[in-house]
Amino acid sequence: TPEMRPAAREALPVQKALNKLFLDLLAASDFDAWRLLVAFGWEPPAEIEPGTIIVSTRSPSEAGITSIDPGDPSRQLALIDKAIALMSDISNVPLTLVQRSGQRAAEGTLQEEKDDFIKLVQDYAEPLGAGYVEALVYGRRLENVFGFPEGGDFDESCGFEIKWADFWSRSIAEKLQETQAMVAAGFPRQEIWRDVWGKSSSDVLRLEKDAAS
Repeated sequence: TPEMRPAAREALPVQKALNKLFLDLLAASDFDAWRLLVAFGWEPPAEIEPGTIIVSTRSPSEAGITSIDPGDPSRQLALIDKAIALMSDISNVPLTLVQRSGQRAAEGTLQEEKDDFIKLVQDYAEPLGAGYVEALVYGRRLENVFGFPEGGDFDESCGFEIKWADFWSRSIAEKLQETQAMVAAGFPRQEIWRDVWGKSSSDVLRLEKDAAS
């Protein structure tokens, strides 16, 4: 289904092209380290290595040797940067997370990019968490039916819950600020406990009971 596709699925063709660019850059660096030599008017030895003394019986006017300069890698490096930027656009991953530069975006821009990226991660976490739960349920059932020697003894009345760690590091002050904003906007307390403070459903129930007592 579309919601279960990898986040980077559309960027895979660009990633393949990027791999090719890196290989081309490595090949160009080989030619830069070992230059191609062209001989005129005479035939040099079959193998020329660093430190080899080349002797020719021809006069300087009759023989010559020159090298072919390597290509300029700046175009390949620029193309690599463009491919990374394109992959960032396609996958909705902020460019600041995949490409370093001497220029730093404004704090407001960085915060906006981070918020959009975290939202993308959260959207994928929900279906992935549901898939993990189904896998655990199936695994428990298989163990109870086919486990050795006489089947498993896992209680199938108990449910599973996937608890994700914080998607990004936030200070207590930032969490308190977000909590105040969500309270002012009318969000339920259970949602605040879950989304801001990372509490599981069982933790939320316990906290609600403690608050009511």
